[in-house]
Amino acid sequence: MSKLRKVTLVSVLAVGWLVAGGILLNVPVANAASMQANQKPGLRLGQQDQKPGLRLGQQDQKPGRRLGQQDQKPGRRLGQQVQQPSLDELSVPDDLTATVESSSEIYLDWDSVSNATSYDIYRATSFSGTYTKVDTVTTTSYTDDDLSDDTTYYYKVKAVNSSGTSDYSSVVHATTSDELSVPDDLTATVESSSEIYLDWDSVSDATSYDIYRATSFSGTYTKVDTVTTTSYTDNDLSDDTTYYYKVKAVNSSGTSDYSSVVHATTSDELSVPDDLTATVESSSEIYLDWDSVSDATSYDIYRATSFSGTYTKVDTVTTTSYTDNDLSDDTTYYYKVKAVNSSGTSDYSSVVHATTSDELSVPDDLTATVESSSEIYLDWDSVSDATSYDIYRATSFSGTYTKVDTVTTTSYIDDDLSDDTTYYYKVKAVNSSGISDYSSVVHATTED
Repeated sequence: MSKLRKVTLVSVLAVGWLVAGGILLNVPVANAASMQANQKPGLRLGQQDQKPGLRLGQQDQKPGRRLGQQDQKPGRRLGQQVQQPSLDELSVPDDLTATVESSSEIYLDWDSVSNATSYDIYRATSFSGTYTKVDTVTTTSYTDDDLSDDTTYYYKVKAVNSSGTSDYSSVVHATTSDELSVPDDLTATVESSSEIYLDWDSVSDATSYDIYRATSFSGTYTKVDTVTTTSYTDNDLSDDTTYYYKVKAVNSSGTSDYSSVVHATTSDELSVPDDLTATVESSSEIYLDWDSVSDATSYDIYRATSFSGTYTKVDTVTTTSYTDNDLSDDTTYYYKVKAVNSSGTSDYSSVVHATTSDELSVPDDLTATVESSSEIYLDWDSVSDATSYDIYRATSFSGTYTKVDTVTTTSYIDDDLSDDTTYYYKVKAVNSSGISDYSSVVHATTED
């Protein structure tokens, strides 16, 4: 045994193992030199400082414990570790809500979970039914579509990361609405280089309509407005551009499916009519004039009674002037004009306004008396506040009346007429505020 001990003592210098008293010990020795440097006086090389009563290499052992037995806490088996909670454990998604979007859609929303990289969404048709995973998303919301109308769906959600998944969230449910009919007969009509007009059939029980637009058939459709009518003008569009539209009917229970898609292409841009002016003609007339627009075939004239009020189209003309009549006296009117051709219309012109004059009375008791084969004498009553009178003549009652003169008196001789010809006359009173309406029409026939 002592021979074996000597051989092992040599080994401790090389490999750090020692056999002492039949026990193999691990001695932490870096090298022989370090062991020798730390050797106590009176000990042979490699000899350990040994407590009294212990054999060489024998450990100090607590009473009642076998050699090598660890100090064990009560209630724990030997080698049993204390279990700590996982640092990667995911919280349950909180505040899950389900909102009905339509007869076929339910919108889910929940709070974000720290360290979650995605969320698994589960659906069932009863609270205690079988929940099927319908999707995995990286956001904290989800729209479940292609559902049946008037049906209750139940949902729960799990948070997910590379370490695993959380427990289920609480269960929420929502009932899809009764199906609203799809808006039928949606049409899109080009109004101008910047406007498209939409129209569709009314849907029973719908309280409003959501209008969606895209720039390609399969592109992203954005809701541009909600209206309570069955028509809509989409404006501020780009010229010569195709737009795609679809519409949903809406009520308190949800929305219908989308209508069919329609499209229209805004026209090439016509120039705006420039230099629009408005001139008071009388207490009931305002005269409009504007510059011609290249490629325009007609002009639409719009009128309102306030700058920001509703402008109503009052007429379409092919000329660059227009007299708006049958107006109220002492009233301000606002006008704007669009140029029109087969491709559409221009944007609106700038707005102009004019105020009709206080109403001058109509010249009464107009008479026409033949003076000769070339002269007719006109006479009428004076009008209060009138400073002059405009005299108009035509060769038929409903013909075109041309202003032949302006006088400051209440009579006039029209000469250089053709013999044996009937002439028709009417007169207006004039002052700085405007002119009266026309007098009644009179006529006379020159002599042979």
